Amino acid sequence: MRREPGEPAPGEAVDPTTTANVPSPPNPRQWGPIRDAEGAGHVELFLVATVVTITVTRLYLQATGFPQIGGAGGLHVAHVLFGGVFMLGAMVMFMLFLGRSSRWLASLFAGIGFGLFIDEVGKFLTQDNNYFFKPAAAVMYLFIVLVYVISAFLVRRRALSDRELVVNSLKMMFDPPKELQGRINMLDDMNDVINAGLRYLGLPRCNSNPEDLKKVNALLQQAKPYWRTMSYDTITKTVSKDVDLSQVWNGAAMRARLQRPTMHFVFPKEGATKWMDNVAVLKGAANMDNAKLFQDFIMDPENAALIWLSPSTTTASSAARSTCRKRCRKRLKLST
Repeated sequence: MRREPGEPAPGEAVDPTTTANVPSPPNPRQWGPIRDAEGAGHVELFLVATVVTITVTRLYLQATGFPQIGGAGGLHVAHVLFGGVFMLGAMVMFMLFLGRSSRWLASLFAGIGFGLFIDEVGKFLTQDNNYFFKPAAAVMYLFIVLVYVISAFLVRRRALSDRELVVNSLKMMFDPPKELQGRINMLDDMNDVINAGLRYLGLPRCNSNPEDLKKVNALLQQAKPYWRTMSYDTITKTVSKDVDLSQVWNGAAMRARLQRPTMHFVFPKEGATKWMDNVAVLKGAANMDNAKLFQDFIMDPENAALIWLSPSTTTASSAARSTCRKRCRKRLKLST
């Protein structure tokens, strides 16, 4: 049976989750858009693709004498339409697909499309559709700078809130931002680590598919340099600031947060493993009556509440939860 050093034995129901040493937001239940931990990178790729597309388009048109598609039939297919196709493709990818690769590809497509679009801004600002309108370059530069400044302000003005950590938690373990690289602890248990990887990739657990396991192995090998330690001593590591983010069982997370209330405890959006300790009496036990008396003793609401308070885990007894609410208001406040 797996448990952390010093973890009491009776009746513990736990879930491996993530905890991080980040400042608490003024209102942990605040509403609003949830930021992506990789959002700044997506915007940077978008802007780089925009600038490269404008530059390549201008150089190509100048080198080829500004050819026109459809010009022979009295039509002119402006490259802004191709930009619309790329931006449409980016929007469809964002709407239909999950996963990091699709978001990075969509950001690239969006940047190419926006570059083809804004390259023709001179036509939109002049009555004679003048592509060579000189102030167009300044307009393009202003748009790019504004997008960068606004996105940087929205993404970097404060640390991710607890709700945002919930959404980004597994991503932050397997592909963390620079400030977390080398500051992560994983549980010293291959089941917990591999299952987290399977969830991150959207693959089923209890998995014996060789191809799926190869994907998980590649993910773990890629993420391993970002991890500082692999240890069950999560309380010491998080409280001492040896690490800033860690896999952790919920009882240990609560005890750590009692010492450092600024830490956040989150359940990954991909899910988490649930674990319950049980007390059972073997068939044919020599002291059956005493064993049943012990079971009755630990299931008494007062005693079950004390067991809950000791390792700070949860209990299946509704009566014990009611009893504990009168004794552990600080812990309940931390868990809201």
